[in-house]
Amino acid sequence: MSRQAAAAGNPLANYEFLLIDTTGKSISENRDLAAVLGEFDTLIKNGHDPYVAVRFDRAMPLTDVRKLCRIIGAIDSESGIRVEPPAAGQLYYRALLPSAEWKDRVNRTLQPWELRLVQAGDKLSGTLTLVESSLSDDGSEPKVKVTEFDVDSARAIRKRLDADAARRREAGRDPRPPILLVFADGDLTYGRLLDFLSRALATHNTIHVFLESHHPNPVAEDL
Repeated sequence: MSRQAAAAGNPLANYEFLLIDTTGKSISENRDLAAVLGEFDTLIKNGHDPYVAVRFDRAMPLTDVRKLCRIIGAIDSESGIRVEPPAAGQLYYRALLPSAEWKDRVNRTLQPWELRLVQAGDKLSGTLTLVESSLSDDGSEPKVKVTEFDVDSARAIRKRLDADAARRREAGRDPRPPILLVFADGDLTYGRLLDFLSRALATHNTIHVFLESHHPNPVAEDL
């Protein structure tokens, strides 16, 4: 999916959608979303079971990627299309459709790393958060210990993840779940997100991306 020059009221109308077969041949010459969805409908009615590899343009803001992921999620079913696993270095489309339950540090079953990203102009930085669960002194209530680390690059994230993994091995503890919760501004592009996560994906390939606003008057995230 890539950006078109034309503007429209619907953000997804600003993009063109390329539907090609395994040989690289275009299936639909019409590159708007309605036409592509129509092609899927025709294939299904003709008895085909479309397996689809989804690729997002790196220039797409995450807000637009998420809108498209919702549409893909609605037709990814036994009676619709089958979305294949993501290519190396890419995110599965459901990464942009996270469950709000992951935000509950106290009650969630697993405690993965959290990564909060902030962009200021051309600069992208982050805070990597380690959340560890324990019980209160009397053992009656769960509590969490939070430790934060500043990270300014994919390399810095990888270094911190590796250091924690080594510490757990030395202590004879199980590794942390290969999950990363990411909190990012919706204006961040898909490509910049991938670049920042590139080295983490080698071990943490289950990603949940929550979109936030860092504007003066933030709007609650629409999940």
